[in-house]
Amino acid sequence: PGDRIFVGGFSQGGSVAVQAALSFPDAALGGCIAASTFLGMGGGSVQLALADANRRTPVLCVHGEADQVVPLSSGQSLVATVRAKGAPAELRTYPGMGHAYCPEEAADVSRFVRRRVLLADGGQGLRELSARELKALLEEVGASSAGCFEKADLLERA
Repeated sequence: PGDRIFVGGFSQGGSVAVQAALSFPDAALGGCIAASTFLGMGGGSVQLALADANRRTPVLCVHGEADQVVPLSSGQSLVATVRAKGAPAELRTYPGMGHAYCPEEAADVSRFVRRRVLLADGGQGLRELSARELKALLEEVGASSAGCFEKADLLERA
């Protein structure tokens, strides 16, 4: 299923990934990972066209705050453009990191993909988790499991 397919890239590859993921017309995708990236080269702009099938495809943009090759402002602009087009996008930044990849970034990407895969197929993946795993997932995304006494309560909260 399309909701288990992810597209991603680093730097220029991230720009291509965002454009490919959001314009793919055949099925909604699981998500897009754009690392240290931008839209448009040399200050130019890119017309970002969203296919109806992918208006809800989430984009995770990860970027080093000390990137001197692709400035953080480029990642911020990408996220703003994607949101303005109506697709969900989030930006994660890493202090002191340049045009590179770091363990914290890898962990954020892993959590993003895991969350999306668990939500695929109408949340079927969530139903396969134990109560302990559901609590850990809720904690991971900053949600409370307080007041959840049954697995059904945790599933509803997730």
